[in-house]
Amino acid sequence: MKHLLKSKLPSKKYSFMEQKDSVEIRKLSAQEVLDFQAYVKSVTPKEGEEQDADSGLVVQFYLIRKTVEGADELSNEELKSFPLEDLSRLTEEILKFSGLDAAKSEGNVSQTKK
Repeated sequence: MKHLLKSKLPSKKYSFMEQKDSVEIRKLSAQEVLDFQAYVKSVTPKEGEEQDADSGLVVQFYLIRKTVEGADELSNEELKSFPLEDLSRLTEEILKFSGLDAAKSEGNVSQTKK
């Protein structure tokens, strides 16, 4: 199994904004999943604190930059120029592809809190 550590993580094409050109999304490693969960926890307001209006977008942008080829070069303003619905679908696809779809993700988060 050690020889696989040098392998590139699996990726796939995804038709973003229903365009003929697609984007390449990469699976998250286990460490990247842990880093993502820690990031989400760090931007989630504590009880009694107000939530920043952009906090949901910031989480999506973090994930998109980590997994979509070339997205790490995009600023927040550039990412905000895409339709919200398409960004949300892309984020859902990334989570699903990495084994973190909504139901599983909630289970994982609650397990880490115990």
